[in-house]
Amino acid sequence: MLEKIKMNVRRAVMADEGLIKKWMSGGEFVVNLYDGEREAVRMLEESSLELSRNIIFIAEAEEAAGMILLEKIDRRNRNLCISIIVGEEALKNKIYGLKLLAEAVKLSFEELGMHKVTGYIYEFNQKAIKLVEAFGGKKEGRLRDFVQRGAQLHGALVYSFFKKDYPGLLELLKKY
Repeated sequence: MLEKIKMNVRRAVMADEGLIKKWMSGGEFVVNLYDGEREAVRMLEESSLELSRNIIFIAEAEEAAGMILLEKIDRRNRNLCISIIVGEEALKNKIYGLKLLAEAVKLSFEELGMHKVTGYIYEFNQKAIKLVEAFGGKKEGRLRDFVQRGAQLHGALVYSFFKKDYPGLLELLKKY
């Protein structure tokens, strides 16, 4: 089923600002990633730099579906941090989250030559935790009181994918 979803992944440009602001104003994005629309312009401007440590990609199926953020890119040590978001409400709770994860890992390993891809998942985001664990993400730690949402502090779990395990991930993905 995954291979049936034809997805084009392209680098975000300033013309995507409205789309990204729309996604960032959605409740799930604000809760699970960034808190506020102002981040969109800053992230786009930074992403446009040639050797930026942060790159935003827009993933399009028949229309824009979501966003892949590659952040804290450490070219010397070949690792980075990923965040993914299914932006369109009609596509959430379907297989698009898995497709975006697969595309993010592919970009990281095949295009950028990384050997480790790390992501932080807030402990209350059980859907993301199940997804990453089901596809071989290695839990590397827990950060207590990492993020504040409202008046409450929440922990974050640190998960990683490694290049040496990438062939196994590709095999797992073939089942979908």
